[in-house]
Amino acid sequence: MMHQPGQVMLNGRLLPAAEARVSVLADGFMFGAGVFETLRVSQGRPEFWAEHVERLSHGAAELGLPLPATFAGLRDTAMALIGAEQLTDAVLKIVVFQDLDGGGELMTWRPNLYTKARYDAGFAVMTSEGAPTAARLCALKTLNYLGHSLAMKTARAGGFDEVIHVADGLVREGAAGNVFAVKQGRVITPRVESGLLPGIIRARLLSQCEQEVVEGDLSVEQLTQADEVFITNSVLGVMPVCSINRIPCRRNGSAERFRVLVQSLAGNG
Repeated sequence: MMHQPGQVMLNGRLLPAAEARVSVLADGFMFGAGVFETLRVSQGRPEFWAEHVERLSHGAAELGLPLPATFAGLRDTAMALIGAEQLTDAVLKIVVFQDLDGGGELMTWRPNLYTKARYDAGFAVMTSEGAPTAARLCALKTLNYLGHSLAMKTARAGGFDEVIHVADGLVREGAAGNVFAVKQGRVITPRVESGLLPGIIRARLLSQCEQEVVEGDLSVEQLTQADEVFITNSVLGVMPVCSINRIPCRRNGSAERFRVLVQSLAGNG
């Protein structure tokens, strides 16, 4: 059953979730004119806040969305919701959308379900040919997320945790995260130019581990023959992959090492 938060923030106002309303005639609802960020709240504090706000602002500007009046105080709004709902370990979602009279802003949350047992087990993933999002939009985290959403529904119906999109034989990204493959001490993640959302954790690993983690072309064959494969996003951190298309994957401890590194970086912003 999907979790329903008790309260949300809508345009800077704390409201019971059942009372939050937006117009069905606004472009945000009619055409998906909006962007969002999903980030982890740990010990009552949002992680990688600056990076998420920067990407949210960039996405809004690219779509020509007016920034809401409360945007400058976005962190205060987030902390007010975190405090009101007494969130410690949770997932915060921030949406900026086109409303009838300008920019709208919604903040909601859900529990964080990724326990140590989930990391120990790892993700079972499947590959899927084709691009779920138009080329211009793939690098933006827009509300036009239906392609990824449908892919995830198909994956979960088949007993998988994630789907990895492939185009012309090359790996692009997961429906919910970036993909990394480890081979003989070298870690490869697909190039942004191949058509993917440049994730916050992905950027941190590339900058912090530039001698080890690189961008490059990654084929399905390289993926299945890797010493280890892992998925990253701001909620997962680093999640090891245990199987691809039901074929077990090797694991050499790299994912756990990078997960610990990401946890340490989260404490610094």
